[in-house]
Amino acid sequence: MPLNQAEILAEEQTRLIGERLATKDDLEKLELRLTMKLGTMTVAAIGIMTTIMKLMQP
Repeated sequence: MPLNQAEILAEEQTRLIGERLATKDDLEKLELRLTMKLGTMTVAAIGIMTTIMKLMQP
């Protein structure tokens, strides 16, 4: 394989890998988003269960 072709291939592979790898900052942002969603779902579930329990009381 010619040298310039190998260099172009290596540069393109480096670019593709760099675009697909998650950084530590990316993972921290994802963790925060997931935590917020889980918290929201927990609060909603507690509210729904409380409402159902109140409606079922005689």
